[in-house]
Amino acid sequence: MTEDDRTTETEIEAVALHAASRNDTGRGVARSLRRDGQVPAVIYGHGRDPQPLAVDTKAIELLLEAIGGETALIDVAIDGGEPVKALLREVQRNPVKRAEVIHLDLYAVVAGEPITVDVPVHLVGTAEGVRNQGGVLDHQMHRLSIRCLPGDIPEHIEVDVTALSVGDAIHAGDLTIPNAEIEHDDDVTIVAVLAARVEEEPTPVAEAEGEEPEVIRKGKAEDEDAEAEAAGGGGPVRRASVGVGHPGAEYERTRHNAGWILLDHLAARGGFAPYRRADQAVATTGTLAGVPVRLLKPTTYMNLSGQALRALRSPNWDPASDLLVLVDEVALPLGKFRLRGAGSSGGHNGLKSVEAHLRRQDYARLRIGVGPKPPEWDDLADFVLSSFRREERQLLDEQLEVMADAVECWLTDGIETAMNRYNR
Repeated sequence: MTEDDRTTETEIEAVALHAASRNDTGRGVARSLRRDGQVPAVIYGHGRDPQPLAVDTKAIELLLEAIGGETALIDVAIDGGEPVKALLREVQRNPVKRAEVIHLDLYAVVAGEPITVDVPVHLVGTAEGVRNQGGVLDHQMHRLSIRCLPGDIPEHIEVDVTALSVGDAIHAGDLTIPNAEIEHDDDVTIVAVLAARVEEEPTPVAEAEGEEPEVIRKGKAEDEDAEAEAAGGGGPVRRASVGVGHPGAEYERTRHNAGWILLDHLAARGGFAPYRRADQAVATTGTLAGVPVRLLKPTTYMNLSGQALRALRSPNWDPASDLLVLVDEVALPLGKFRLRGAGSSGGHNGLKSVEAHLRRQDYARLRIGVGPKPPEWDDLADFVLSSFRREERQLLDEQLEVMADAVECWLTDGIETAMNRYNR
């Protein structure tokens, strides 16, 4: 099977959405809008300041029905003006009434400017290994980050799995998407066929008469775990906040290390002990809002950040509820931040590594605005690896307490509540 046989793209079509600008923001305003049959929204991106909007609830229902979970390019007409082309970046729903949309994020795009976008992956066919060999299909990547022009964005990517036998897999490097670059490492697995697991009954082993019971001694790792649990208040420490960044003094004050800056603020706020060496990371453990939590900084470079997550592994650890990654986001303006409960990496190298290590995308992340990239900066990498100017760092520092509140809300009430409370 060739690469072209494996991948099919379905071209995107623009849909229309009418919105009204609004000046007032805040929780009370959002509640008032919803009572009046409207949903608060925001549009940002392409160097524009975030603009609060109000959208008719029925219009949103029709929009979501029209796109059906696919990637969509939206013509947003604000106050009856010329439509602005935008992507639906995020849909927030009521955590109890899941059908109720409570907020929209729209990301403005420009026709000739490449962007990074998440596109759904649809599997096509029945794998040979499932049909005739008793295997199990393991769909690991449900969305892919690609970079392309807005007019080249596919609604979804179809991956043909028909020829896969047990033990076979399709990786990101096996796929070809016309006029687009895949923003994942070539060895990231999209889908695989695994051999069905056969569970065997354990065979009881009789103790020999007079045999002394075995004494299990703690190793160094277990000692460190016990010490960490004690530091966290006496209970198991499952929750973890990981800041991705670059090690080294030359990167301490850069935009790419915004996650580390927030992590240090959390450690100071909670009176945590100094960071100690862990597996490819430094870590400290304590409590925030009464919840034991581990703060971890990978000491690998950004694109290997996921390797440090080995330090968090424990039998009951679940990334979906126990992990929050703090990460810089150039698509958000400085002074803003957004929480997300799941999604792909969006082209961010740190998140790509986390995603590849976890083999899943349903973990929370707090995206810290460090953008937009000024026109005089030709290279995005150079921009994010540059230090904050004094007035920029002051703007970031003003948001640290609010972001720390959001992290504590995630710890106590979960990501859905934190998103509803802090994503404005």
